[in-house]
Amino acid sequence: MTEVFTAMWVVLVVVAVVELIALGRWSPSYFRSGIRLFRKTVPYGGQLTGPELLDALNWRFRGRVWPPLRFRQIGANEYAFREKIIQICWITYTPVMHGLVRVGGNSATVIGYANWWPLLFFLLFVCPFVGDIGGYGAIFVFGGLLVFTLIYGTQARRFSQVGKYLCSFQSAR
Repeated sequence: MTEVFTAMWVVLVVVAVVELIALGRWSPSYFRSGIRLFRKTVPYGGQLTGPELLDALNWRFRGRVWPPLRFRQIGANEYAFREKIIQICWITYTPVMHGLVRVGGNSATVIGYANWWPLLFFLLFVCPFVGDIGGYGAIFVFGGLLVFTLIYGTQARRFSQVGKYLCSFQSAR
């Protein structure tokens, strides 16, 4: 049993390191694919594009109480975003998603893809307790679900704010 537990930790650490590298290097393939957990399409007037839109997004979501969202252009009309990797702020959390903004025509789409290591952590260390729902396993299962749901809800709200901000350019036209 100890070997299995050790192997699970090794897999989790390897996935976390690989994901941290992909996030830190702003890998376009990483930000364009994955398990989609969030999607919102909003009208967008297109007044800002390229570096101007990038600067506006980074300024608007620079963070004060919450972790700052950082944006980087990865394609002609694509902007990857994520929480700043190292930050000091009042409220922090372990992100379960990273985002992508696609701008085209008269609309913008905000997409949230799952980060792999929180999902893997949940599968490896919470799901095994499902068989022990009557005992202490219920604490791990429902506690894990609660934490995951609260973090997802926080990020979904913040991703929605990105969409609302983009939508504000529509009314300015």
